Amino acid sequence: MMGRDGFSTRCIGMGAALGAALLVCGCTEQPQAEATVSPGAGPLRLVVVTPHNQRIRNRFSRTFSDWHLSEFGVPVNIHWISRGTPRCLSYIEEAATSNELVLRHLVPDVMLGGGISDHQFLADAGLAATTATPLPEEQTIPATLLGVPLRDEHGYWHTTALTAFGIFCHHQGLTERNIPIPKNWSDLADPAYYGWLAIADPTRSGSNRFCMSLILQRYGWEEGWSVLMRMMGNSRALLESSDDAIMNVSSGMCLAGLSVNFNALHEAATHGGDKLTFVDPADATAITPDLVSMLSYASSQRMAERFVRFCLSEPGQALWSLKPKEDPNSSDAAQGLAAFEAPLYRFPVLPAIYEKYADRLSVGGNPYKRESEFVVNMALEQQQATVVPAMLLAACGPNHILLQEVWKAIIDAGMPAEALAELTKPIVDEQTAYELGKQYQHGGDEAYQLAATWAAQFKAKYEKVLATLSSKG
Repeated sequence: MMGRDGFSTRCIGMGAALGAALLVCGCTEQPQAEATVSPGAGPLRLVVVTPHNQRIRNRFSRTFSDWHLSEFGVPVNIHWISRGTPRCLSYIEEAATSNELVLRHLVPDVMLGGGISDHQFLADAGLAATTATPLPEEQTIPATLLGVPLRDEHGYWHTTALTAFGIFCHHQGLTERNIPIPKNWSDLADPAYYGWLAIADPTRSGSNRFCMSLILQRYGWEEGWSVLMRMMGNSRALLESSDDAIMNVSSGMCLAGLSVNFNALHEAATHGGDKLTFVDPADATAITPDLVSMLSYASSQRMAERFVRFCLSEPGQALWSLKPKEDPNSSDAAQGLAAFEAPLYRFPVLPAIYEKYADRLSVGGNPYKRESEFVVNMALEQQQATVVPAMLLAACGPNHILLQEVWKAIIDAGMPAEALAELTKPIVDEQTAYELGKQYQHGGDEAYQLAATWAAQFKAKYEKVLATLSSKG
């Protein structure tokens, strides 16, 4: 079953272009027995699929279990299914009809993490469920922030925290090589960054995919593709995950990469000293919701709903956003936080947290007071998500070495305008791309053929530019 943005199929379909099998699963809700809660009993179990890293998973495991023990008298063990956001959606689709996963007790109850297009896919595909009763904390959250929805009018997804997108930099390495510290997204297209960018495969990384959408929306289709193509030419390789991109920058193997603020801030605070920094691009900043959804086939809707309620509770919000307590013996709503652990660097979504814990927030500023001339178009982002990641993988997946070769040849030739224009222009116009995206999300042979066609078009483009440069050389 496909949602309106076809997200899962578009991600798997690109893999088919590289020789992997395309999996398209139907979705049926199968009633299962509710877990009962008996005070003093052994731990209950909750299965959560998430793109979040081990550090976040560990903190949620402990703090949610402690909260549940305090509220209901029974601890909870969370079994995590961890993978990139697009593959989280694929897993959730597969689990809807997989007898194997049912027998292995690996059918998820909740998805934690990901953006609006990801969770809207779950709702549209009948894979998300609403809470039995309204969440009172949710009514204190503004409906939108800088044009981005924070509440689902139908109640299928819920905002747990707020995320900023930007550029993670190895400040020291850039300075030593006399490469300017980036201020805007387009700075990453500068030839000075050749071989120094860390970019994750946008069909695997939801965060890097969203950064690319910001670039297209900020600069427009034609200029946005020019920026993206030069960035891809500057990238060392398309990496498996956003965490890989973070590690490449932190280690100095790369000098800049696309990133969410919380991963970059944690890495800089933990390993960076003064050498690592996070840049909030001045030309197109964005604050977006990090979401949680209950799944319609959860083995225990009651437990899934309790997890969602925890995320929106004061202890859940404190877990995301507070620094460690100076006095570990003090008593406050953040009691579940370990006293000496590094913060998670997330913006809380509940406005009241900014007032109550102003002196303990791990992130600076209040996003509800932020002003920006740039407003994200989420409907456009969903359209772009159906086709742009697959096209970029065609441009910079199997064709990556050839792209690097032609981009380096253009740089060495002094950036001739004609060759640069040929390299960086999109292979189709914007509206045609979105129509192709509708076809691509059908999956199967159609997606495979489209991906193969795009890869061939990019290959031909690169070879044409190289031939032109050679004839003039």
